[in-house]
Amino acid sequence: MTNSRRGANEQNLRNALGPLGWATPVLDNFFNSRQFDDFLHRVLAAGRSDFFASAKEQAQLSSTWHDSCLARIPREGPLVVMANHPHGLADGIVAMDFLLRVRSDILVVGNRWLAQIPGIRPWLIEVNPFNPDQADFGNLAGTRRILSHLKAGGAILTFPSGEVSSFTFGAMKAQDPVWSPQVVRMARIAKAAILPLHIEGSNSTIFHSLGYIHSKLRTLMLLREFNAKKGKVIRLRAAKAVHHTQLEDHLDDEEATSFLRLRCDLLHKRKDEPAKKTAKETSHWAPIIPPINPKLIRAELESLPVEDLLLTSGDFKIYRFLGSELPHTMKEIGRLREITFRAVSEGTGLDCDRDAFDDWYDQLILWDDKESKIVGGYRLGPTDRILPQKGKHGMYTATLFDFKGEFFRRMDPALEMGRSFIREEYQRKPTSLPLLWRGIGRYVVRFPQYHLLFGPVSINPEYGQASKDLILSYLKHNRTAEDLAPLVRAKNPPRSMSLRDADLEVLQRCAFDLEHVSGLVSDLEHDAKAVPVLLKHYLKLNGRLIAFNVDQGFGGCLDGLIVVDLTQTDSKLLSAYMGEEGVKQFLAHHDVDPVVTSK
Repeated sequence: MTNSRRGANEQNLRNALGPLGWATPVLDNFFNSRQFDDFLHRVLAAGRSDFFASAKEQAQLSSTWHDSCLARIPREGPLVVMANHPHGLADGIVAMDFLLRVRSDILVVGNRWLAQIPGIRPWLIEVNPFNPDQADFGNLAGTRRILSHLKAGGAILTFPSGEVSSFTFGAMKAQDPVWSPQVVRMARIAKAAILPLHIEGSNSTIFHSLGYIHSKLRTLMLLREFNAKKGKVIRLRAAKAVHHTQLEDHLDDEEATSFLRLRCDLLHKRKDEPAKKTAKETSHWAPIIPPINPKLIRAELESLPVEDLLLTSGDFKIYRFLGSELPHTMKEIGRLREITFRAVSEGTGLDCDRDAFDDWYDQLILWDDKESKIVGGYRLGPTDRILPQKGKHGMYTATLFDFKGEFFRRMDPALEMGRSFIREEYQRKPTSLPLLWRGIGRYVVRFPQYHLLFGPVSINPEYGQASKDLILSYLKHNRTAEDLAPLVRAKNPPRSMSLRDADLEVLQRCAFDLEHVSGLVSDLEHDAKAVPVLLKHYLKLNGRLIAFNVDQGFGGCLDGLIVVDLTQTDSKLLSAYMGEEGVKQFLAHHDVDPVVTSK
């Protein structure tokens, strides 16, 4: 059987070489087709039912993945896996070995050449992507079988490029050819989820070089490349599955395919471990001060005028006070800020996070009356109070951004917001942030002149560079305050951009919804975190970004200067924080009608 297969391979090589067919014996040895035949013989002789695990073992292939990748594979329901194709046959073997650990019903879509491999047929749906007279996925029988399998709730592995990655001078790297939109088309018909799967690696330089001489030489080199993978480790990375309903109607099949390919390609930037500060980077951090006696804090809070208790909700209270008024409370706030910010690789590195601005800024805190604990807080800077006394350098944001005088003339009166935190043990409680914002709502109802909110919103250093680039690109393209941006310049603007222009073009064309970007970010982060919660919150309020700055004095976090006009915020959302009567009073003060945007 092996001899007949070798004979067939030699004839195929002779046909491919045409006039150079006389060189077949030499080139047959160069392309390692006999070594490949030996591999097939070993797989057949092993006679194992787990074909792909056996093939992987006989080829001495190794693959690796993070545990979270297996968890991202839907365990049931129609599923289309879209993978890049950097190597050739090795891609199908390691990908199927990976997917079969969760989906025993997975089939692979491949060309008829694969059907010649003994033992693979039970898992193979044959197509012919190279025949120009047929559809993208080969003959109709193959397409029918794919749809039938999906509609029965099955899973399929596809390589939408239809051929192996090759070097292109445009990208200056090896990459897949254009992906066929047929995969997305069938997923939509079958109402299937789509799982982007990234396979790391590339074939050799000689493989890509011969491809420039003739594409058939590259095809023949695939056997040599497969044999060369012996002992190599191939890393797999899975994105979160996209349900067909998440592919917006305004994205046609080609656009949806481009977006899914971007999602796949970006996975090679995924970091499987958190970007924590090193011991060297934190060696200068001072020990944090001990907790302040809760009795001292309670006594200070209870000394405030009754009107400074903005809200009571069960055991929780929201207080407002000037920073210089309550020294014990302010010291505990600084302690909790530093603890909270250090946990995400931010922070000042001082024994507590306090500065001169705290003294003349209003402080808003959420107090757990039962536990006698400060839960979280905000720092609020009223421009109409601070600018006349301190000038623009009395505003904290002036330490991060340079402002033209026109900026504050347009913004005043406004409320600068920052230094927001929620202590760790309350962060997973869904009421903490909404309660803080109800306090802000009550503050604005009490001081209705502040319809403009602005301040830095942070993307902490634990986000990877690619995630930051995705968020920045989306915000710059979709949520920029064009009228205010010329009036502000960052003191230390972000300079690096890890994304290619082609990636950014796809992002801007196809991912104009924040949830799309959030999904991309989640794919790239080791802990699957998405766009920062507070940033998403500001954007829901119809926030717009003015400029971006890297704050090296605060752990290297990336700050976006955001502005929110509450008169342009959906009135139902305002009601959640101000109360219905409060919204009426606030809008009446500004003589504007309610904005209704919620579905």
